[in-house]
Parts: sequence; C-alpha cells; structure tokens
Amino acid sequence: MLVRETGSTVIKASIEVDACVGTMKVAAEYPFLLETTVARFAIPDKINHIIRKPVGVVTVIGPFNFPLVLAIRSVVTALVSGNAVLLKPATNMPISGGVLLAKIFEEAGLPAGVLSVVVPKASEIGDALYTHPIPCVISFTGSTEVG
Repeated sequence: MLVRETGSTVIKASIEVDACVGTMKVAAEYPFLLETTVARFAIPDKINHIIRKPVGVVTVIGPFNFPLVLAIRSVVTALVSGNAVLLKPATNMPISGGVLLAKIFEEAGLPAGVLSVVVPKASEIGDALYTHPIPCVISFTGSTEVG
C-alpha cells in the first residue's frame, strides 16, 4: 500500500514497516510504566510526583512523507496507555496513514470506536480539532503551514 498510494520505493516501504514493528514492540512495555513515582527534587526537602495515566482521547495528525510509521508511533503509544484515538492522516495518504491502521487494529480485536479515522483536509477540520474540549492531547507531525 505504501508503494501504491505514496509512491514509496519497495526499500523505503520495507524500512517503514520494520520501523512500525519496532515501535509496537517498544510500546508493548508502556502499560507497565503507568504508575505514580516519587523522585527527588533539586531543591532540598522537595519531591516530585510523576503521574503517568491515561488522558482520555488523543488526537493524532499525521504527515504525508512517512505516513504509516509517523502515525503509528503516536497511535500505538496512546492506545496501549489506555486512551482512545482520533487519527487524522494526511489528506493525500488516507489509506496508508490511517484507514489501513484502523483496519489492522480492528482485525486484531480493538473494540469499535477506540480508534477512529477522519480524512478531510486539515484546513477544514484543524480548528475544530484544536478547539474541541475532548481531546486532551494532540500529537502533530507535519509542516509549519499545517501546524
């Protein structure tokens, strides 16, 4: 799909898929990091409380140049941390940057609605994504213009 939709070479597509597999292996450890820890602080008699927990909904806005791996790194880490994800892939790469990922996770047994994909242009949906109160985190990879 990367070759057909994005014009990737077979070598680039293989590298991107391998990077996705590596990302998913690393992300498999994330649920074990969801805990509160206490750490020393540089100021005497002060401590840091580090709280790692799900935030609810994470919006992921992906780029066109490495659509699969740059989307999956944010999607999979959000999912394994207990969050739902709204994925907005690059408009010209909606399959390899979003729809394909959703299909893979669906076939793997991810419950319906936990990963949703929207594919309009960023200019049509960007303001609504940014101003809506529900996404607690927005992960964006892309150009200055889109940002």
